[in-house]
Amino acid sequence: MKIESLIGKNILNVPFEYKVLDSVGNSGSITYLITGAKQEFYTKPLKHILVKTDEEGVIKQLLTDFQGIVDEEFYRFLVLELGKADLMLKNEIETQRKVSKIDGITITETKSTLKKCGIENNPLFIVWDNRKLKLMLSVIRESNKTELTIGDIPFTKDTIK
Repeated sequence: MKIESLIGKNILNVPFEYKVLDSVGNSGSITYLITGAKQEFYTKPLKHILVKTDEEGVIKQLLTDFQGIVDEEFYRFLVLELGKADLMLKNEIETQRKVSKIDGITITETKSTLKKCGIENNPLFIVWDNRKLKLMLSVIRESNKTELTIGDIPFTKDTIK
């Protein structure tokens, strides 16, 4: 079963074990953790899957991650399976870093601007935003991992001009 097929289904009909993590989230949502199911995202093993539902238990969002980054080879594989991504973004301008120490913890703040790009520009975000699929890959090169959001995604091709 492809995990993206869970979007729109009721959590009670999911063929996996799950447990409640947060019973009342934003706007009445409930967050679950799927447990005991070995899942993958197009050959990439997933360690855990967080599921967010509405108040009726309908799955609105899946959150997970996998080891490795989306390179050109893996992206070409995804294009064969999902079609071409609707949007890719990279950091364009990184502004001054603000470093603060609070309670012995060093906090660094960096601001940047996102710019549309192609796979060859090492995007930070890769987004599929169409009638069939809403999916966002957040590539974290420093940690050699990719975060995956399916369903309600933080931004779409219409919010980035």
